[in-house]
Amino acid sequence: MGRLAANPLALILATLLALSTAGCGYRFIDSSELTDARVSIGSVEDRSREPIFGAMVRARLAERSIGRSDVKTVSRSDSTAPRLDVKLNTLTETARAYREDGYPREYLLKVSGDATLTTSDGVVVWTQANISVRREFGSGTDVNITRANKDRALKLLADDLAGEILRRVAVGRWEAGK
Repeated sequence: MGRLAANPLALILATLLALSTAGCGYRFIDSSELTDARVSIGSVEDRSREPIFGAMVRARLAERSIGRSDVKTVSRSDSTAPRLDVKLNTLTETARAYREDGYPREYLLKVSGDATLTTSDGVVVWTQANISVRREFGSGTDVNITRANKDRALKLLADDLAGEILRRVAVGRWEAGK
């Protein structure tokens, strides 16, 4: 006699567990469903007032997709891959902490944008609004050090945003059944 049959409570719990997970959405998939999502990087419309931030985001989208197993970027000439377009709506810089003399000691950068996947026929297959990421940076003893800290923070912010967009594309692909 097996362990479950010897213990009626364990048998009842195992049966309840099996019945409760039957309709939960988990399913077996075959390896053909694990193919990479392919996208081409389209435009990055930059409405922020920070010079070249849009170009930094576009470059990081391409770089961050290298080595990923869930989203790959392909050439724009590949008409079968949906196009990923990004619109950067806002980039704000806010002083977060102050020194005793009243000057800012720390700043917060926050960027917010939208991402859309569109087929070559112009059909929107996925969209995500208000994707936002934040990054803090410290002020220096003079304006040059503060600007250098801000430039480093902007690069990291572009990297964070690119990673978040690609993560959401991968998740959105599975939610949409693609």
